[in-house]
Amino acid sequence: MSETSAGSAVSTTASTGSPGPTTALPRTPFPWGLLRPSAERARFRLPFLDGSVLLAGQDTGDAFALLEMRLAPDRGPDPHIHREEDEFFHVVEGAYRFRIGDTILDCGPGDVVKVERGVPHQLTAGPAGGRHLTMFTPAGPEGWFLEADSLARRGALDLAALGPLFERYGMTRVDPTSTRMT
Repeated sequence: MSETSAGSAVSTTASTGSPGPTTALPRTPFPWGLLRPSAERARFRLPFLDGSVLLAGQDTGDAFALLEMRLAPDRGPDPHIHREEDEFFHVVEGAYRFRIGDTILDCGPGDVVKVERGVPHQLTAGPAGGRHLTMFTPAGPEGWFLEADSLARRGALDLAALGPLFERYGMTRVDPTSTRMT
């Protein structure tokens, strides 16, 4: 094995006619390959967003969950805290404003934002809406979106239902007396 200039391990093959160097793949808790075809993705719709679960905890040995979301213009979730998970956002389309603790970040396509567990945060898409990827590590909160979707479809996504739903997924709303989610 040798190292590339970036420091990653490279495997080289002696003169057997096989291709040149190949980058060694890291060991992961899940197998390589297509894990969840798009037709099998769980989808969710809430009043302020549409999304799908790209990878759930069951796909990654609970290491992480990956979701894709489209936020409606000038909308986003209420300020909240995740007690057990760090959350990463990768902005794919549109403009976003993140409030993380007392910090405001204005972000666009290609930007990645990390929110550590225990830190209050919220995000809002700009006037054209937006699309982003969200990763939770470890996995867990992805179930919140599926349960909230079920409540929304029944017309039951309200303050009374949100408290227990947030609690079940280890989250706390910063202002539990109001919601922009309905």
